[in-house]
Amino acid sequence: MAKRLAIIVAISLFCGPVPAANEKIDSGMNWRIREEETDHSQVMRMVHQLTDVYGPRLTGSPNFKAACEWAAGQMKAWGLQNERLEKWDFGHPGWANDKYSVRVLSPYRAMLDARVVAWTPSTKGTVRAKIVQIIPPSRPTKDTLEAYLDGVKDRVHDRIVLAGAHAEIPVALNSAVKRFDDSDLLSQYDAANPAPQRPPEQPANAPAPMDARAFDERIDAFLLAHGALAKITDSGRPHG
Repeated sequence: MAKRLAIIVAISLFCGPVPAANEKIDSGMNWRIREEETDHSQVMRMVHQLTDVYGPRLTGSPNFKAACEWAAGQMKAWGLQNERLEKWDFGHPGWANDKYSVRVLSPYRAMLDARVVAWTPSTKGTVRAKIVQIIPPSRPTKDTLEAYLDGVKDRVHDRIVLAGAHAEIPVALNSAVKRFDDSDLLSQYDAANPAPQRPPEQPANAPAPMDARAFDERIDAFLLAHGALAKITDSGRPHG
């Protein structure tokens, strides 16, 4: 009955009709619905399953498959019919990160707090090498980027490449601001006449800068073609 009542609540909240003025209210049923919520709620259990157990659900990963199977089984347990999983090809093989570690060996020794970007291929065993930093121009055109890469192509072979400028994160001793007062917001913005957000103007007939995805793909292809061993980018976030 608990599962059935939960479905009734969802329907009555979102698409149920408004009761007529002379309709008799079933107080007993209303209390049973409230009792399911107050005494038998499954909300926290469901949130736990969706966030902790099956939280990371990268498409094509084993965890995604497990999450789909769990969802289908859960809907079947609720009494829904015709549950099934449908396969589709999104153009990539399956991927999962089993293990990784990144260590700084010189001029000091420390673990580097790093994360693996999805779809990254494995290294051929442990990669140990000197590092080199390349800083491509910001929002370049295709020709501008190619000119820069041509000038650094001899530096990346057999190196771990720090790609992009490093971020300098200032020390913050004050607690994070969680909410602005209305007066603070009004002092920064004119709600009646908001300033329109305009992209920076380009000179007439100027070549368009590369979009972020094309830029990243070109950097990756360049590093692979010229024998770089690994690529590291700075997340630019505090606390390491």
